[in-house]
Amino acid sequence: MTCRSFADLPILCSDLDNTLVDHSEAPEFTELRRLQRLLGNSSIFLVYNSGRSAHDIVSDLIHGNAKLRMPDLFIGKVGTEICSAPSLQPDTEWQNHLDSFGWNKERILGLLVDKFPTMERQRDDQDAPHWLGFTIQDAATAVAVRNALKKEGFGEDRVHVIHSHGKLLDIVPAGAGKGNALKFVLEREANRHGFACSTLAQRTLCCGDSGNDCLMMALDDVHGCVVGNADSDLLSWLEMQTASTKQRIIHYRGERGPRAVASALIRLGFIEDYKEHMRAKI
Repeated sequence: MTCRSFADLPILCSDLDNTLVDHSEAPEFTELRRLQRLLGNSSIFLVYNSGRSAHDIVSDLIHGNAKLRMPDLFIGKVGTEICSAPSLQPDTEWQNHLDSFGWNKERILGLLVDKFPTMERQRDDQDAPHWLGFTIQDAATAVAVRNALKKEGFGEDRVHVIHSHGKLLDIVPAGAGKGNALKFVLEREANRHGFACSTLAQRTLCCGDSGNDCLMMALDDVHGCVVGNADSDLLSWLEMQTASTKQRIIHYRGERGPRAVASALIRLGFIEDYKEHMRAKI
């Protein structure tokens, strides 16, 4: 899928909005520029794992003001699409895997429109075959949606209901999600090279700011970076984890977005000291 293999490289798998890209520092994006220079001087396999589609990432964040680097791989639409870079070629093996869970977008949409007529649909879900997105008012609505789908035969074995940022509701096949998509990629690459998935996971850093990012941080053996500006839903999840889990998933308090990502990369020895780069001109 990509011209570079990550069999021997550290892996950075990062959410974008409010994690790698701190929109509060627009239009200069000073910290992002510094981080990207560090990444450019390092050998890291870069994966963008976002709620956005790969096409949206390219048009809005890579070609837009943020001027993100082109990654080695895209995981988009909350883990419902995997695309190579820069071709944006979709991974048909992943698509077939998602279909195997009995996903039926049209029927699920019909059920939700009937039972929750005031729930606002996200406009950009129409071209995403394995994703439905809504804007909701509170967490109670997410619970009600989950229960309603279960009563209609769409339980946790068929669909995954993800509530994040306090107002976003994503409904995807049970096998989808940011964590499952990353796990799929790691396991496939490990199998290709004949070693355990844990070998790749142990040199993977997952970074995020919201509740749906816990799905990739929860994977066995990966390292986690919870940025300083993280939402309460991700912080609440982290608080409930075991002491051993908290040793590999770190909350970088006081460090927003890309600065926290840089600190995590330095801590793991994936890039050179950030302070040295701070003295260099952008």
